Amino acid sequence: MSVTSLETMSGVVLQLQDGESLKEGLGQFIQSILNYFPNLGYAVLVGIVGLLIGHLVKSHVDDWLVELGVQGALESTAIGGLFGGDRSVVGVGTTLAAWFVYLVTLYLIAGLLGVSEVQNVLGGFVFFLPELLAGVAVAVVGLVVASHVGSVVSESETASQLGLPNVLGELASAVVAVFGVVIGLQILGVDSLLLAVALVLVGLPVVLAAGLGGKSYVADRLDDVDSVEH
Repeated sequence: MSVTSLETMSGVVLQLQDGESLKEGLGQFIQSILNYFPNLGYAVLVGIVGLLIGHLVKSHVDDWLVELGVQGALESTAIGGLFGGDRSVVGVGTTLAAWFVYLVTLYLIAGLLGVSEVQNVLGGFVFFLPELLAGVAVAVVGLVVASHVGSVVSESETASQLGLPNVLGELASAVVAVFGVVIGLQILGVDSLLLAVALVLVGLPVVLAAGLGGKSYVADRLDDVDSVEH
């Protein structure tokens, strides 16, 4: 057998091997696509369910919280003045909750589609937002309670007898509000030293205001006594 014949036969063998490799690669590609379809279907299903839940949260929870009186309670606090026009505190809260549902939906879809980089980024937000919402909720509840405590103290008989209903009411309200904010910050993992500094910065002006109010009250009472004696 000549050298030319051997070269021709080896070329045919190589072509057959290349054809088998191409066929095998094409089969693996088609199989990977077929295996991907179930996850794609699950991702579409999760997306539809997430959109429905987010829409329900945004459209119905708002009215439900208003009927429970949450909106009225929040409007009596300092938070109520932050939002004007048609935007209510409850409306903003439910909108944020709906977007959280959408974010969780995207996180699940990224996991189903195997997009690990996107899932890792979304996961950072998904696992942090519950702590953020819990901290904000505690702070808001603290402000609501502080508003009611301030009203009760300022309208009490003791505060009226002392002649400092507004000062005592504001002092009690500030103490409860600061306490609620501090707990909310602790839930977020804020350093305790920073919390102590914030507490001093917030509480010191309140104490000084109460002290100056009491000082003015005592001075007025002494003036009344002097005028009676003379």
